[in-house]
Amino acid sequence: MTVVAVAALLLCCPSWLRAQEADASPEALRGLDGIAVLVHPLGEKLHMAGLREARLRGISEAGLKEAGIRVLHEGEDVPAGVPAIEITLTGVREPQGTFYVFDLDFRLRRGSLVRRGQAEGPDAGWRRRWNGMVAVNRLDQVDGQLRVLLGEFASVYRSVNRPRPKTAPE
Repeated sequence: MTVVAVAALLLCCPSWLRAQEADASPEALRGLDGIAVLVHPLGEKLHMAGLREARLRGISEAGLKEAGIRVLHEGEDVPAGVPAIEITLTGVREPQGTFYVFDLDFRLRRGSLVRRGQAEGPDAGWRRRWNGMVAVNRLDQVDGQLRVLLGEFASVYRSVNRPRPKTAPE
């Protein structure tokens, strides 16, 4: 019965995921000079499985740097108002114990950051989600999915933030 419920959940997720992605606006990334990374606490059960916030933050910061995006407040708490990628990973192990069902939420939090000419309003930003089943002996697939989301983010970031030409020192 549990397997049927999980399968039904996963079958309905693609349309739900598309709805989440439809709210993503590349314009939310325009003009940002850098991004911080904030990983929410994973919870005791995910820690027992071997997953760690520091690892997810490290993967994210390395991916941003690799993409040429400046990382703000590396490895630190993120102050209010600093644009940040918020990563929330939740998961539950199915009763037979052979796999986990995960939800990985990856979104840009702009906080109280307000740019000139920008109307105040809700914290509109960029967001992607991944839901999936992962075998207990393949939890590295969560890292892979995080890298996929980082790649999408970096691609959109670069499309609206062209690199500035380097100037010669005077």
